[in-house]
Amino acid sequence: MTTWDYSRPAKPNEPERSTDGRNRIFYCKLCLNPSYSCQSLTSARYHLSHSHQIKVTDTETKAKRLRENRLQNIWAVAEEKNLARAREQEVSASVYVWPHVKLKEAVIQS
Repeated sequence: MTTWDYSRPAKPNEPERSTDGRNRIFYCKLCLNPSYSCQSLTSARYHLSHSHQIKVTDTETKAKRLRENRLQNIWAVAEEKNLARAREQEVSASVYVWPHVKLKEAVIQS
């Protein structure tokens, strides 16, 4: 079960969101009088754990999965660029090495 499974909808006289409108307010459905509310899931999990002995594990959010996928794609592209750059450096290094090797071979053979 998730943290939100232990929440209840806001009553008519209670706000659904924080004053800035960004955070949804958690209202504990197990606490009736007085009711408990908070704006962070960490606080809600703490409340469930300490007031009701309910342990809710942290679930991976869709936003977190998308962010991790985006980072993995960025790392993959960077790795491809680094490999391509390394190949270019190998080719350019071999262009400079070959004439010197041929010259040394010619000197040794003569």
